[in-house]
Amino acid sequence: MTRYWRGVVGGGLSRWQTFFTKHGFAVVQGDVRGTGASFGQWPHHRSRAETLDFTDIMDWIVSQPWSDGRIVGTGTSYLANTADWMAERQHRALEVVISRFPDYDPYLDLYFPGGVPNAFMGEKWGQMVKDLDLNIRREANGDLSPGVRPVDGDEGNKMLQAALKEHSSVPSVWEGLQQVTYRDDVPELWNDFGICSHMDRVRQSGVSMQNWAGWMDAGTASGSIHRFMALPDSVHVVIGPWNHAGSHVFDPMNPEVSEVEPSYSQQQVEILIFIHESLVGRWKDAQKRLSYYTCGEGKWKTTTIWPLPTTRFEPWFLGSHNTLSETSVDAEMDTYKVDYGVGTGEANRWATNKTMQAVSYGDRCEVDKRLLCYTSSPLPNDVEITGHPILTLFLSSTEDDGAVFGYLELVSPEGKVTYLTEGQLRLIHRRVSVDSQVYPQVSPYHSFLRKDAMPMIPGERVEISFALHPISVRVPAGHRLRVAIAGADADVFARVPAVGDPTLSIYRGSYFPSRITLPIIE
Repeated sequence: MTRYWRGVVGGGLSRWQTFFTKHGFAVVQGDVRGTGASFGQWPHHRSRAETLDFTDIMDWIVSQPWSDGRIVGTGTSYLANTADWMAERQHRALEVVISRFPDYDPYLDLYFPGGVPNAFMGEKWGQMVKDLDLNIRREANGDLSPGVRPVDGDEGNKMLQAALKEHSSVPSVWEGLQQVTYRDDVPELWNDFGICSHMDRVRQSGVSMQNWAGWMDAGTASGSIHRFMALPDSVHVVIGPWNHAGSHVFDPMNPEVSEVEPSYSQQQVEILIFIHESLVGRWKDAQKRLSYYTCGEGKWKTTTIWPLPTTRFEPWFLGSHNTLSETSVDAEMDTYKVDYGVGTGEANRWATNKTMQAVSYGDRCEVDKRLLCYTSSPLPNDVEITGHPILTLFLSSTEDDGAVFGYLELVSPEGKVTYLTEGQLRLIHRRVSVDSQVYPQVSPYHSFLRKDAMPMIPGERVEISFALHPISVRVPAGHRLRVAIAGADADVFARVPAVGDPTLSIYRGSYFPSRITLPIIE
């Protein structure tokens, strides 16, 4: 079920439709309620009316003479999310779900990571789907599409025009997202379309699940790890060095590598094997597993436990003269006036979630001159980092709101600065909640609820702690670790606060041990 039109006038089969039909499957693809040629209105992602429709469609499928009564739900991106929701419906015919690069927790993994508004995705993606609702789409070459394919028997496109008229009055996604600060600002929205809040029903469905994600694709890797931790069995999570959709490779330690196994076509074969094994019962109640790719090392590994049982959580402390070390002794303070002009470029992990383009951060040496950086001595040995790094800072601000962006980077012996991962936190969301978590996590838990909001008191020192997005990377000896701190990413995130020019003060030393805690694998 898709948000992006089930078909174009005069269009043929997609790559995935061709693949599955060649291997003996019947492929059914539909416009979700209020999109494409469908009647109704699309108020937001996976509204309850939309997800309830999936039961009717699965009922229709199994009633067809060509159906053997068994269904596989699959798709990429929005279609992956709808596949997840098919499992929530607990339909008797659904046996397998393959979700590729979905949003497990849309608030935290995509639209408000760390509570900071993702303006790029909200505005750009919101405008794109609004144009689709008005029957406007640009093809890859820039030409205007001939439009969405009408339903059969629609003489003169009268039904299509009536459906498009119903779509026209719906506001864009970005208009709605701009009204959201807290997870519970629009309860129906966030509680409804995040499958993370409905894992009990998914678990009870009994379906076998395979979930694909990319280390460099927005927050899909973090969401997939949280899914893995939430499900007791019958799930296989695969996380590779991929962009959104897995069509491009980005290994930060080997940026010249353009392909790793499984390649895009091999991913299809792996999915076919999983479907076959599931349909013959080999994955029913099977022990869950997570397969992940370690960048730099170029190896695939598998675990049944997360965090990895050999993980050693190693703190590295911010020190004087912009150093990063394994001990904390000096008690000092650094100040940083937030530079709202810095960013991460046009090919970052967030942009690919809309464009599906390749990810590239280049050499961040010049950008880092505008950030507050702490760099270690050269590493004496190779080091593997696999998991969620945790950034803990003792800081104060001159404003009552703001955002902190933390980047984990490497500095090569030649001086090149390589991006590994990042994390962010809006300061009003800094409270670590003691309430029950929505789903299992390995990082400090922030609820992002209005009741837990904590505006900053200008000049007052506070402690904040948040996770960076997970990564698996082997760092060669001779490289130096770097933590870079910013207060903005102009290429992706909305300005926080909207007005004002905050200065951050970072405290460090024995009493205020600002640090990054790395998940080191022995």
